[in-house]
Amino acid sequence: MDLEACIWLEDYLKNYPKTILFISHERSFLNTVANAIVDLRNKEFKLYTGNFDTFIRTKELQEGLEEAERTKKETQIKHMQVFVDRFGAKASKAKQAQSRSKAIDKLKSEMKEESNEKSFTFKFMFPEAPVLPPPIVTVHQGVLAYVPEKPVLQNISFSLNPKLRLGLLGSNGNGKSTLAKFIVGNLKLVQGDSHRDPKLKVGYFEQYQIEALRDEWSAYDHLNELWPQKTPEQIRSRLGQFGFSGDRAFQKVGVLSGGEKTRLNFALITCEAPHLLIFDEPTNHLDMESKEALATSIKNFKGGVIIISHDFDFLEKTVEEFWLIGQKKITPWKESLKAYRKYIITQGDNAPTKPEKVKAKNNAEKGIVEKRAKELEKKIRQLHAEKKKIDNQLADPAFYANASRELQKIMGEKEAIDLEIGNLEEEWFSLQGDEG
Repeated sequence: MDLEACIWLEDYLKNYPKTILFISHERSFLNTVANAIVDLRNKEFKLYTGNFDTFIRTKELQEGLEEAERTKKETQIKHMQVFVDRFGAKASKAKQAQSRSKAIDKLKSEMKEESNEKSFTFKFMFPEAPVLPPPIVTVHQGVLAYVPEKPVLQNISFSLNPKLRLGLLGSNGNGKSTLAKFIVGNLKLVQGDSHRDPKLKVGYFEQYQIEALRDEWSAYDHLNELWPQKTPEQIRSRLGQFGFSGDRAFQKVGVLSGGEKTRLNFALITCEAPHLLIFDEPTNHLDMESKEALATSIKNFKGGVIIISHDFDFLEKTVEEFWLIGQKKITPWKESLKAYRKYIITQGDNAPTKPEKVKAKNNAEKGIVEKRAKELEKKIRQLHAEKKKIDNQLADPAFYANASRELQKIMGEKEAIDLEIGNLEEEWFSLQGDEG
């Protein structure tokens, strides 16, 4: 779901009168909807009352108490070890020394278990490129389209500075990903003027790249293909910065989790030290710790960043300005992200609510409405069938072997279908009115 759909769903579920059990890694969603949190860790089930922020405060308090208990145990071990070292060889004190030695082993075992419970954390390290002079990309009166007669965005004018922190808002199908593809260089204007710094390097993340990873290859194999000039030590060092240290660098991608594949893709898209990073839904498979690590890395990155995300909390932590993409145009969003949430819930044109329903005035008009609704249903089914064929093609690893140009064409067709489905569904909803 896009951010707008997530905001609508949060607002709907927070007042839902029945019990809801859900799994989520999105802090804002958990804070808005949940009134209890279940923590599943090391085969144990713990229930905490309150939302996610309350859960975190409670956990931090518990961890503080556990750390104090750990310090106490370490002190006990030191005292008992002194006794064992001093009297272990004396017959009169042998039993006492043996008893203390067993107590030491028990305390150490407990401390080892507590240590194993701690979550693995790491930091992403994005390489830095020399900062380019502004602007790095400019557009004047541009038109973007996959089919020339059906513009996705039109009359757009903007410039990008080399250190921007930009978030793209707007419902799916409005052109966020289309704009991202243009900035990357994968799509050209059909009308208008543009300029791009010839030295600009862009690191681009999108979900299909995860599917394109080869299951039989390792993380090392993937990076080695992009970095043939690097030594094995340099490749392994780079992978270690993204959580693939030691033997993990040689595990086959097919056994990796979605989050691990995402982290691998971060390593791949940044290996050439890009000036600009564009992330299209980067948090879909990331847990809380990985999202925090990504947000921190983005804040520390000296180049520019553009983000499309449904994760409200992630956007708040990483983005300084927003553009609203909708009605085929780009509009700077001057207010806060919280104000945008309110806008979506109350009056946003792009909110995922049903459009105002149209009432048929008489039987003749009613027949026309029903006929048009059936035509729309048939067309929507056909488009979904076309989209499914494309999805199946994209899910086939063999497709990516020699498909750079074909891939761009297929992705363009998929976006055009998504856009048309959205428009047809909106018209269909408008026809589902009260026929009395």
